[in-house]
Amino acid sequence: MVLFCMTQNINKIIKMKFKKIALSTFLVLFSLALFTNCSQNSNAVKAANKTASKSDTTKKSADTVAKAVVYPPINHAQYDSLMKKLAHGDTSGKWPVKNTPYPLPGAILPYKRVVAFYGNLYAKKMGILGELPPKEMLAKLKVEVKNWEKADPTTPVQPALHYIAVVASGDPGKDNKYRHRMPLRQIDTVLALAKKAHAIIFLDV
Repeated sequence: MVLFCMTQNINKIIKMKFKKIALSTFLVLFSLALFTNCSQNSNAVKAANKTASKSDTTKKSADTVAKAVVYPPINHAQYDSLMKKLAHGDTSGKWPVKNTPYPLPGAILPYKRVVAFYGNLYAKKMGILGELPPKEMLAKLKVEVKNWEKADPTTPVQPALHYIAVVASGDPGKDNKYRHRMPLRQIDTVLALAKKAHAIIFLDV
């Protein structure tokens, strides 16, 4: 009777230990599977984010990089003819100047006449850019362009804004130089005005 009871107790203990071992093994395997899955998901998210970031960077680069403009080569005969025209029948033989290199493709002169308004936005006595309000100034520039087109229909007119970005100063600045640089926002303002007028910009520095 005692032996039978001991056998039953031993069997119970073995079963309990087996259950504990089985449960521990299950928990370990489950944890490993969960960790592996999380790692794979994390790697997938990182890879997706990396790809998206690369795509965004490529897109931004494509948006910010200006496309190269390809101009036709210079027509030498046309260039020589225009330069001779600009000499206004000079008989000294000095004009047009001989043996000078031809300009690069896309050159504005001598193919167009540049009509520019000059000045500084802070000063009314340095030119028309500061003398008149922007809208009025651009309207006046448009009128002048049309006047020149009417006066010489054979020469296209290129409007321009000539902005004094650095002005002389009676007193030295922080850098001990007698000049004052215009703030970037003012230069940006002139660039925006030029865009409205389809004008080129001369930055006087």
